Amino acid sequence: MVETDKVVFLHIPKAGGTTLRHILLSQYERKNIFYTVDGNPDQSEKKYLGLDEKSRNGIKLVIGHIGFSDVFFLNDKKKFITMLRDPVARVISHYYYAKKSPDHYLYNHINEKKLTLMEYVQEMPTIELENGQTRLISGLNVPLGACSNEMLEMAKKNLKMNFTAVGLMERFDESLILYKRRLNWRNPYYIKANVSKEKKNSTVSQEIIDIILENNQFDIALYEFVKQNFDQEVRDAGFSMNMELNTFKTMNFLYQKYSRAKKAAKYVFK
Repeated sequence: MVETDKVVFLHIPKAGGTTLRHILLSQYERKNIFYTVDGNPDQSEKKYLGLDEKSRNGIKLVIGHIGFSDVFFLNDKKKFITMLRDPVARVISHYYYAKKSPDHYLYNHINEKKLTLMEYVQEMPTIELENGQTRLISGLNVPLGACSNEMLEMAKKNLKMNFTAVGLMERFDESLILYKRRLNWRNPYYIKANVSKEKKNSTVSQEIIDIILENNQFDIALYEFVKQNFDQEVRDAGFSMNMELNTFKTMNFLYQKYSRAKKAAKYVFK
C-alpha cells in the first residue's frame, strides 16, 4: 500500500519527470490523482475546491509543472518529491525537445526563426533556461536576471524542510529505490519515456556550455547541494541499498525486455 498523505510531485521540465510520471501512475489509482493546471495556481485551486469533499479527501497524488508555492492551496499534510538534472544537460535537452515537439510553447518560435542551440541559449526566450530548477523549488517568482543567493538558500531550505525524497536524473534507478523506501512503493519498474535525441554535452561547443553555466550558477550550486545529500543518503543506506539496487536493475531489465516483446507481438498479430 502507498502512503495515505498526499504526495506532491514537483515536475521540473526535462529532468526525467515524464518517465517518473508513468511510474507514479503505476503506484496510485487514477481516481486518486490530481493534475494541476500548469502555470496557473489560481485555476488549480479553483479546480481543487470544485471537487466534492470525498474526492478531495481521496487524493493521494498531485502532479504538475508547478513551483513550490503553487501547491499551498492544499491544506492537507503533504510529502513533496522532485528530481533534478545536471543544469547544462537540462538546458540542451530543453532546446531539442522544444524544437521537435509541435505542442511545446516554444516550437514555433524556434522553428520559424530557425534558431540554433547557440542562438537559443544566447536569446534565452524563457526563464526556464535561467536557474529554472532553483526558481521552481524556491517558490520565488522573479524576472530574468533577478535570481539571487536568497533564492538559492530558500530552495535549499525547502528541500531540507519539506521534501520527503529528492532524486537525480543521472542516478535514476538509485533515486527510484529512495522513493520506494520513503513512500512504501511497489517495485517501480519502467520503460524510459519522452527521451530526446539531443547531443551529448561532449559534442556541444565549450562556448555554448559556458553561456549555459553563466546563466545557471544557482542551479549548479543547488544541484551540487542535492548531489552531496544524495551521496550521503546512499552511504547511510549501506549494503542493503546496493543489494536492492542490483536486484531492481536486473528485474527492470527483464521487465523492459518483456514489455518490448509484448508490444512487438501486438503489432505482428494485430
